[in-house]
Order: sequence, then C-alpha cells, then structure tokens
Amino acid sequence: MAKESRQRSSWMEVAPAPIIYPEKPSSSP
Repeated sequence: MAKESRQRSSWMEVAPAPIIYPEKPSSSP
C-alpha cells in the first residue's frame, strides 16, 4: 500500500489535473 501511495504522489506531481480527472469520476464535472 505504501508503494502505491508513493507512486500516486509522483504521478500527481508529474501528471496534470486533467489526467487525474478520468481516474476520479467524482471530481469530473
């Protein structure tokens, strides 16, 4: 779990918000 959390942090840092939207339909308008 710790590894996944770390990868997500790096992914968020490199990937812009628009790319994270599809992953979280709740955030999508």
